[in-house]
Amino acid sequence: MFNSSVYLPHITGQYKGGSDDDPNAAVPICTIKEFPTNAQQCLMFAESEFTMEFTEVPSFTTSVLRSKEKPAHSDYFLILQRISESMVNMSSFEQCIAWAHNLYFESVFRIQTLTLVHPKDEMTKTGKFWAPPRRFPTTKDFDGSDPLLRSFVLSAAVLKAKTCGIAVPDDLSSISFPLEQYSKPESQRICSNYVEERKLKFALKPLEDALLEDDDQDKRDKKAMEEAKHAAFKEEESSKILSALSRISDASPSKFQSMDFDKDNASHMYAVN
Repeated sequence: MFNSSVYLPHITGQYKGGSDDDPNAAVPICTIKEFPTNAQQCLMFAESEFTMEFTEVPSFTTSVLRSKEKPAHSDYFLILQRISESMVNMSSFEQCIAWAHNLYFESVFRIQTLTLVHPKDEMTKTGKFWAPPRRFPTTKDFDGSDPLLRSFVLSAAVLKAKTCGIAVPDDLSSISFPLEQYSKPESQRICSNYVEERKLKFALKPLEDALLEDDDQDKRDKKAMEEAKHAAFKEEESSKILSALSRISDASPSKFQSMDFDKDNASHMYAVN
């Protein structure tokens, strides 16, 4: 397939032998994760989540169970939580379905948290916070009969089962989604670390803004104290998780398999779309 563009002398831009848009232009990670403005950025976010759940977490599960040390990753606390909550404790496909169902609620809860932090009518010094290209996000209630949501949950469950060495049923068409079994509070518990991170981030943001305008040592000390408190909390919780993992005798490191994202694999695309 070829690309074509129209160039008019003295009217359009100079011919450069290609598109004026750089397809590899960097997009800030905060934009991708919280303020995607087009379908491409939504897909980039979904692919990054796929990489975290099905590539990095299974790989780190193997290394952590062998070394008994925290993973060498900037989000090591999140990864340790994922290992503890959704890897070593998985033993059946039903649990994988429950995990995938809560994965959906986790995304809903994150959006709801974002809208609480940034209400629809929020104003900043430069105008409306949700001015274009930002778009105020909305959530969709889970409906097990919705083909799109059903394919997402089943695909995510199958991928989770494969990374945990769990057998996948031959017939997935009869699997139901009882809402009373997969509760929102469980999803909110899984999101606890995310919420704490958000609370810290937005608690520190006014201090950071003030520091740009006022060189107040007390404010600097308060910001440093909050950061140190949060870092100590993560270290303490990480130690507890590592201690618990060291006591698990039936979690063989070799059974966990990581998988790289493949756009030509239908189950991978169902999970990100």
